[in-house]
Amino acid sequence: KRQGINAEYGEQFCIARLKKTWTKVPRKSIRLLDRLQRLMNSQMNYLEYRKSLSRVKTSSSFVLPYLGVYLRDFTFVDIGNEDCSGEQSVNTEKVFLVSRILDEVSTFQAQTFPFMGTVSAEIVGYFQNWKTVSEEDLEKLSCAV
Repeated sequence: KRQGINAEYGEQFCIARLKKTWTKVPRKSIRLLDRLQRLMNSQMNYLEYRKSLSRVKTSSSFVLPYLGVYLRDFTFVDIGNEDCSGEQSVNTEKVFLVSRILDEVSTFQAQTFPFMGTVSAEIVGYFQNWKTVSEEDLEKLSCAV
């Protein structure tokens, strides 16, 4: 059962059980987290995220989309459509669906960001020296709070 819950809600399950920690989190941050959870809800194939993304695409804002949505789309197109259809040697509908996904990803890749070329050495160093924490250590830390 727990594996199913984790698969459905991801990291939220682990984070939500930290009751003492939540009392220390500012209300503003909790409201932001709630908004982000609603936005990135995987129910109905990320409908809220897709709506929001389509609004932003038409504006002058730059976007760094969540790649998992596109990987999911590719998976469903691949699994849900035969490579060959009927008498045709290639399933043109499948090719069309894949090309639509690739076109959308390409649109985001073609964007230029206003800060390109101006990233500070401090920021680059921060990510190059990123230290990860194991799941076991995270659990120990969460139980210590």
